[in-house]
Amino acid sequence: MKKFRLFKALSIFAIAAAGAVAVGVGTKTPKVEAAEAAGSTTLYINQFDGGGNWNNFSYYLFNDSTGAKNANWPGLLFTDSMKTKTPNEYDQYQYVLEVPDTYDTLILVGNPSGWGGSQAQTDNLKISDMSNNGIYCGEQIPNTNKFYVGYYGYSTKTVYMLDLKGEVYSSKHYCHTFATGKSGTTWPGVEMTKVSGSKNLYSAEINSALQNVIFNNNGSNQTDTITNVSDGSTYIVYPDNGYNSSTLDAASFIDKYMMFETVWFDQKGTGLCKTNGWYSSAKSAFTTKTSDQKSAILAHEPTQYRFADWAKANGDTLDTSSGTITPSQVLGRIFGSNDDNGLVISIVLISILSVSALATFYIIRKRKHI
Repeated sequence: MKKFRLFKALSIFAIAAAGAVAVGVGTKTPKVEAAEAAGSTTLYINQFDGGGNWNNFSYYLFNDSTGAKNANWPGLLFTDSMKTKTPNEYDQYQYVLEVPDTYDTLILVGNPSGWGGSQAQTDNLKISDMSNNGIYCGEQIPNTNKFYVGYYGYSTKTVYMLDLKGEVYSSKHYCHTFATGKSGTTWPGVEMTKVSGSKNLYSAEINSALQNVIFNNNGSNQTDTITNVSDGSTYIVYPDNGYNSSTLDAASFIDKYMMFETVWFDQKGTGLCKTNGWYSSAKSAFTTKTSDQKSAILAHEPTQYRFADWAKANGDTLDTSSGTITPSQVLGRIFGSNDDNGLVISIVLISILSVSALATFYIIRKRKHI
C-alpha cells in the first residue's frame, strides 16, 4: 500500500471570546462544536451499564407543566443514525439527542443485558439541571428497576488536511481516528468535508479525547498514523516531496493563491502568473500577513520557489528570509522580466531609445551648421 509523506501544521492562534490570543505562528480556526437546532438542547448519551449494552434503548421526553410528550411510554427508540461519527476514548459511541425546548424532562429506558432482560429506567432527569451535555448510564440502584446516571462534558475538535496537488486523494477523503490502544472508527473512518471556498482543504470533526488519525482515500492510499492531534491542526499531504511544516493560515493561503487546475509547479515559463493575475492577487494577500504568517507560508518550499519565480517574472524581488517583496521601477519590471514577452519589450525599448538618441544628435549637429 503506497503511503505519502505527511507534514503537520499546528494552528497557533486560539480564538477567545474577547479576540485572538497569540500562542505561536498562524491563525487558528475557531472550534466547531456540534450544531444546535434553534430552541433545543443537544445531549450526548452513552448506553451502557458497567460495560453491558442495552436492548430497546429509548428516550421519553415530556413537559411536567403542559403534559406534552414526544411519544407514548416508553418513548422513541434510539437508532444507529443518531450515533456520533467517532467514538470516545473507550471506543463507545454516543447517541446525539436534540431535546426541543417544548420538553423539560428526560427519562432513559432500556433492557440492560445483565439484568435478565427486565426493563430499567432513569429517574426524571431535568434538562435545566444538567450542568454538562454528556450522560452515561451507570450501575443499578439497589432493589429498584432504576439505574444511576452520570454527567460529563462532551466536546469535539476539528482537524484539517490539505491535499496539495489534488491528486493524492482525488476520490473521497477519509479520517480514521482512534485513541491509543483502541480500535476507533470503523475503517476507513469518517468522510471529510471540503472547506467552503477552498480547492483541496478538507476538515473532519472528531471526539476531543481521540489523539490519533490516519488520512486515506476510502481505504486505499493512506498516511502513517499521526499522533497527538490537537484542535485546529492542519496536515499537508503531498506525494514524494519533503518540506517544512506549515500552519492552517499557510495552508489556506497556499490552497487559495498557489493552486490551480491548469498549472502546477512543474510548468514554467507559461506567463500565466501575469496574464491571469495570479501573482498580483497572491502578492496583495501576502503583504497583509504578519511576519510569522509569512514565515509559515514560505516554509512550504514549493510555494516559496513558485512565489519567488512569480515575483521575478513581474520585476519584483521576494526575500524568502524576511518575507519582504521589493517592487522595481518600471524599467526594472521590463528588464527584470524573464519571459519572452519581457525580452521583446526590452529590445523594442532599447531600439526606440537608440533611434531617439541618434535623431537628437543629428538635429543638434544640423543646427550648428546653419
